[in-house]
Amino acid sequence: MKSLKLSFLILCLQIGLSSKCAATAIMANATVAAMHQNNSSYGSSAIQDIPNNRETNDIWVSNPDHIISEQSVIKIDTKLKEIENKTGYEIGVVLLQSIQQQNAFDFGLSLFNEWGIGKQDKNNGLLIQVVLSPSSLTFITGKGTELVLSDAATYAIGEDYIKPEFRNNNYANGILNGLNQIETIFEGNDLPTNQSIAYQDYTNSTLSWYERYPFLLIYAIVCLIFFAIYILTLLITILTIQDLHRRYYILKVFNLLIFPILMPLPFALLYYLNKYLMNNWRNTIRFYDKTGEIMHKLSEEEEDKYLSDGQITEERIKSIDYDVWITANRDGIWVLGYKDWINKYKKCPKCKHQTYYKAYDKTIRPATYSSHGTGQKKYYCENCQHQKIINYNIPRLTRANNRGFSGGGSSSGGSSWGGGSSSGGGSSSGW
Repeated sequence: MKSLKLSFLILCLQIGLSSKCAATAIMANATVAAMHQNNSSYGSSAIQDIPNNRETNDIWVSNPDHIISEQSVIKIDTKLKEIENKTGYEIGVVLLQSIQQQNAFDFGLSLFNEWGIGKQDKNNGLLIQVVLSPSSLTFITGKGTELVLSDAATYAIGEDYIKPEFRNNNYANGILNGLNQIETIFEGNDLPTNQSIAYQDYTNSTLSWYERYPFLLIYAIVCLIFFAIYILTLLITILTIQDLHRRYYILKVFNLLIFPILMPLPFALLYYLNKYLMNNWRNTIRFYDKTGEIMHKLSEEEEDKYLSDGQITEERIKSIDYDVWITANRDGIWVLGYKDWINKYKKCPKCKHQTYYKAYDKTIRPATYSSHGTGQKKYYCENCQHQKIINYNIPRLTRANNRGFSGGGSSSGGSSWGGGSSSGGGSSSGW
């Protein structure tokens, strides 16, 4: 009887333990499932999880966590295509809730190279990656883009134009503001870095000296190479050549040929010598070729009455600077022009003065995949007010690689990126 009771108690204990273990296992599985579900809805932890919408539906914005509205996606996508159509640069925009504590810049660089943003032969791609938790704004530039859009410029654009909107949760507005500035740079204009505290801070504190001044790094390497050659030559000369006269001339080669290359001072002297000669020749007294009379140069105020309206305009806009030389009896007058070769002005087809320039070049109607666009250029003369407006066609957008599929009477698809790559240019920071 006692044996039967003992067996019954052991059986009950086993049943109780089994039930407790089962309940614990169920709770653990539920917790894991909940964590997995939470992670799935809270950003992406692998670049393979980021939808490449350009390949599927020809949208260059990836917004898997619905951080911005569909209308905002369309506005940004339209701007991206407009920039590529005008400048040739490919830009992708990705907005994510989280990347699970991964390094934002490394994640963006891997994503950039995985997708191949930019043309393969130019590497002119740009990725703008926005992550909310923890906050990060990352720019990844292709090898070709980096030559035009510097790391410091991307940082300054983020600080001055994008992050102020991000801090108010206006993510779409911030991205559009940044794209407008990037478009300006891609069109050949400069970012107003002299007014950007962010640009100066980034340049002075974030970049190392050799990133800020790469020519100094090259110069230092060349100096080290020649220094090693000099030391080696000096040792060989001392150990193998007894004739002091020969030693003298061997070292003189360094004085005459090598040291001037290493030291910038001789070239600075040549620069100032050249500048002195040009200034001297420009102001040396002249003799009138017909009579041999001495001529003297008029001052800036005196010379204007001998200049035409067009020449005065050229001086005002600094396309050409004029000197007027005149004889004592004013029988002989020379007007000599000194053209500034680096400026935006060309010869006007109407008045023939160096006062003609391109006032603007803008897109009137962007091109699409179904129709060409329209652009307009305006040329204007500061002197005679002659203007010329040229309307031109912008070629239709083309899909480089149709990845669509068809079946059941319908089709969908997009185009892939151009196969570009990045070597790590860009910037990344929070807000």
